[in-house]
Amino acid sequence: MVQNLPSRPEIGGDLVRVHRAATRAIEVAQERGKAYLASGYPGPEIQSGYLAYVRCLVNFLHGHHLTEDEAMFPALRETIPSAPYDALIAQHVAMGPILDQIKSAA
Repeated sequence: MVQNLPSRPEIGGDLVRVHRAATRAIEVAQERGKAYLASGYPGPEIQSGYLAYVRCLVNFLHGHHLTEDEAMFPALRETIPSAPYDALIAQHVAMGPILDQIKSAA
């Protein structure tokens, strides 16, 4: 079934949905990682799949942050100038090396 798409973009709602999905993906990676650390991987296919999931998640987060920093935030500054864009960008910059370490470990 095809959904009716809005005639105008719903940027706020879309951002909320993307952040919820990213948060859930991080939670899954953490939960599974803790379980695998405690009891090991059930098999090589599971290990390979989990590591691919983590690498894809890191790539997604890097791309998401880049999109926000270079496109979304500059555009939103014009309409919502009071949002803490500089703090959000600083958080993204701080997360970069952490994400790189995770990707290297995976």
